[in-house]
Amino acid sequence: MKKHYIFKFILLIIPVSAFLLMSSSGGRTDARSGSPGDGGTSCASCHTGGSSGVSANITTNIPAEGYELNTDYTISVNKSSSGAGGFQLVAENPSNTRVGLFTAGTGTRVSGTSEGNRITHSNSSNSTWTFTWRSPSSDQGNIKFYSSVVIADGNGNNGA
Repeated sequence: MKKHYIFKFILLIIPVSAFLLMSSSGGRTDARSGSPGDGGTSCASCHTGGSSGVSANITTNIPAEGYELNTDYTISVNKSSSGAGGFQLVAENPSNTRVGLFTAGTGTRVSGTSEGNRITHSNSSNSTWTFTWRSPSSDQGNIKFYSSVVIADGNGNNGA
């Protein structure tokens, strides 16, 4: 009789452990920005569901005329909901190579294979995440920023 309880306990622990190990409330370190350099992989590979009327907004002080070389710029990701959320953001040149250097700020952390080439959330309860991007020291042409943002209710269900 004891063996059945142990077996059932192990069966219960497996999915709970998997959920805890795969949870990304502190951001992902792998490619999830949706950029060409990330192979288009985004947060949607794990998070699904419909639109719930919430939105995200990204603001920056990078001039409309373009970036100055080796200059720090402030970037903010804002979500319109008080629920849980997160993001990942990269900057890529026309060759889809990551450029510039991110420095963590409010509720964020740098990640990636080359430290500073990707920024993500470190706190899923923030409404605004703010960080710094230092432009490259040499002209890289038109730089595009790619971001994947998730806004969730925190119930652990996809689309429910």
